[in-house]
Amino acid sequence: MPSHKNRIENLKSNGYSLSFDSVLNLAFKNYKKIVLYAGLLFFVFAVVMAILVSIVLINQFGADQLEQILKPENINPDNLKGDTKNIFLGASVLVSVVLSPFMAGFIKMAYCADRDQEFHVSTIFEYYTSKHLFDLLLATFIISTVNTGLPLLNEQPQFQVVISIVSYLILFMTFLTIPLIIFSNLKAIPAIKTSIQLFAKQPLALFALILLAYVLSVVGFFVFYIGIFFTIPFLYAMHFALYSEVVGFDLEKEQEIAEN
Repeated sequence: MPSHKNRIENLKSNGYSLSFDSVLNLAFKNYKKIVLYAGLLFFVFAVVMAILVSIVLINQFGADQLEQILKPENINPDNLKGDTKNIFLGASVLVSVVLSPFMAGFIKMAYCADRDQEFHVSTIFEYYTSKHLFDLLLATFIISTVNTGLPLLNEQPQFQVVISIVSYLILFMTFLTIPLIIFSNLKAIPAIKTSIQLFAKQPLALFALILLAYVLSVVGFFVFYIGIFFTIPFLYAMHFALYSEVVGFDLEKEQEIAEN
């Protein structure tokens, strides 16, 4: 039986078949198992973070000045200039990096749901103490830095559409990076490269599935706003479903995942 590493190399070289329906059904099946638990965790986490950030900002700027800063026109990145814009983009990268193990935990939750294994709050935070922590942080830093840095290359309005398309394409092509790190034990850069190579073998199918996942994950925003906390988990169910259908698992990997 070929090793898991050899299987990945074979997929990168020779491609793979992918059933749109199978991926979608798997994503929805596991989403239904995790949606309530994950949604509540997202909501509680968002409330706690909002309170903490508000306290810090009020202490730093004062309530009146903070109200002005948080006006939509003032926090729109397109309206920011110079150092303020650089600070905003840097903060965006930092937040993405810090939260990447948290997001990996939701993908692990979908894995547990698929195996009918119990998952707990600790599942969400387990990658903060995992051997994969550095690679999760590094991979997210690389991807986020590239995406946030692209708009700085040319700020002319006529180029912003092209830059936005490239930015979204990078997100789609690197969609499998985190699952490849936590499930296949790949290092950060090999995981990014492998995700891009796997995407290139089935670009249309993967693009459609990932786009659908992003669309469905934000639908909740239009349902009393709070609904987004219960639609975002579908994005992580799709991460797991795509990895499972494209790369798959073997007994050795299952044992390693259980130990991690």
